[in-house]
Amino acid sequence: MAHPKQALAIAARTGVLAARFCPGPFTGLSDRCLPVKTCKKGEWVVNQGDTLEGLYIVQEGKILLTRLSCSGRETIIEFVGPGQFFGDVPLINGDAAPFNALALQATVLLVVRKSEFRQILDDVTACRALIDVLVRRCNDAWTQIEVLGNSLLEEKVRIMLDWLSRRIGIQTPEGVQIRMSQSQLAKMVGCSRESLNRQLSVFKNQGLIKVKGKYPQTSLLVLAPERLSPIA
Repeated sequence: MAHPKQALAIAARTGVLAARFCPGPFTGLSDRCLPVKTCKKGEWVVNQGDTLEGLYIVQEGKILLTRLSCSGRETIIEFVGPGQFFGDVPLINGDAAPFNALALQATVLLVVRKSEFRQILDDVTACRALIDVLVRRCNDAWTQIEVLGNSLLEEKVRIMLDWLSRRIGIQTPEGVQIRMSQSQLAKMVGCSRESLNRQLSVFKNQGLIKVKGKYPQTSLLVLAPERLSPIA
């Protein structure tokens, strides 16, 4: 079990739940603890269509959110890391989960129960912070729509790498590291892995990126993020 204030501190440190989110959302919960859910790498935390038990805050690890179409095509929605959360929209509208959640590594989740989440919604400051997160997600969705609607593969990959560098990139002495497989990146771009590999080879020859590791445990190192801006 984890203390509610600890959960908020984790979230506030990463900037996903704004610092002003605390202490309002957990007013009245200071004498209670949040359940802790541990997940192994490769474990499905949520299946599309499930009824959620609460809001999930990632304490450690990483969660991949995806959505399956009626035809069985998988779309990557978001990577959720420490301090970030998911499951808020189904709790607000009462619908089933519109996504699948997969643990990409050993992960520890803090669970804010439905009743406690309702108390969060009664707090004006907390609601404003939640709206900020929802707005960011809308902006992310527009970027993904732009990528999928673009017909030029080079521009699609440029836009996606630029976005991923800013969203989940890790700054290193060499450049910005993007920890995701090429198969996952291909799904986000909307192309085959073979087509993606050819375009990444072009960027590699241009000195824009490096590919670290060996398949399937690879990651991308963006050497010059400023040069990834989409072609005008």
